[in-house]
Amino acid sequence: MQDLFSAALGRTVHLRCLEDNTTAITAARAGYSPALRHLPRTERISVGALSEDHVESGDCTLQYQASAEHKGDMFTKRLDPATFEAAIARANLRRMTQRAA
Repeated sequence: MQDLFSAALGRTVHLRCLEDNTTAITAARAGYSPALRHLPRTERISVGALSEDHVESGDCTLQYQASAEHKGDMFTKRLDPATFEAAIARANLRRMTQRAA
């Protein structure tokens, strides 16, 4: 998406990634993680390519954000009802209600 937006706008688009996993941030910055070495085979994710193409070039900033503030948690983690309601509010989502006929 970053490359698409850069081409469409005719300028470099800077990407800011907010991540709540410090191990993932460290792996992306280093370009390698022994714990994630299986990813290129199973998930088609290359931590080294991510590091070389985006992090080292300065096109991407990796930043830690606490799980309690992370808007994407409801899509990636199982949350208890109270935490789920808070996540919905953080993402500015509302419940859909049926209209009376």
